[in-house]
Amino acid sequence: MTYPEFVKGTSRCAHCNTELKEEYVTVRDNHMILNYFDFENGEDNIFCDKYCLADALSAETILIEEDGG
Repeated sequence: MTYPEFVKGTSRCAHCNTELKEEYVTVRDNHMILNYFDFENGEDNIFCDKYCLADALSAETILIEEDGG
């Protein structure tokens, strides 16, 4: 498995399909690359921003409520 190849005018976010123009976010952890992503060329490991990456990985922020007592 390799890191995604960026091709200006062609590369798109794996989550929202936005055309990537100047930069992208990718997962660099080998465990995640081997166990989460499917495509050898990394086309499913290229995102427009950290929010699309978090959505694709089902990550979310959990707010901890303080106990009223």
